[in-house]
Amino acid sequence: MAGGLVGARIFYVVFHRSEFVGHGLDVIKMWQGGLMWQGGLLGGLLAGILYFRWKKVPLAFAADILVPGVAFGQALGRLGCLFAGCCYGRYCTHPWAITFQNPAGMAPLKIPLHPTQLYDAGLNLLITGTLLLLSKASRFRPGTGGLMALYLLLAGSARLAVEPFRADPRGPIVGPFSATALMAMVITLSGLVLLIKNGKNSRL
Repeated sequence: MAGGLVGARIFYVVFHRSEFVGHGLDVIKMWQGGLMWQGGLLGGLLAGILYFRWKKVPLAFAADILVPGVAFGQALGRLGCLFAGCCYGRYCTHPWAITFQNPAGMAPLKIPLHPTQLYDAGLNLLITGTLLLLSKASRFRPGTGGLMALYLLLAGSARLAVEPFRADPRGPIVGPFSATALMAMVITLSGLVLLIKNGKNSRL
């Protein structure tokens, strides 16, 4: 958790560094908002590698145990985003659009927006359920490390699915893609490659 929080904050500061020019101490004020889940994933992974090597626990085995909780934590985190008004969506005319009214939040006020925070939270709850079901299945349980690979594939894909509906700043734009979309692509492809490699040990 500590590694995830530090990584998430570092990524946010790097991709939004203009916000901190002349306000260096604001870097440590995480309670004011400003975390990126890609950085949290990387920071948590690096901290996990160090910790489990120290404890002599196989990394893939430990990751399979942890990833359902990671996905569930992401779902809860998106609810926090909803309350703070960050990670907000584009203009929306659908019946389920949400309108922010609190000027203390980060979202545009009095404009109907896609509830992208809820889209993301719902997808992460589905990922959590999928991982838990597969961890209990006897016939369809993947080999060691398979749940971790599947999480990366599903989490990256979920982020890519929500990305077109987002309107908040998400780092520099590279061609038609935001920086966070490109990172989500890398995560998705990494999960796919690991899942294919894991197929040799699968019980399918």
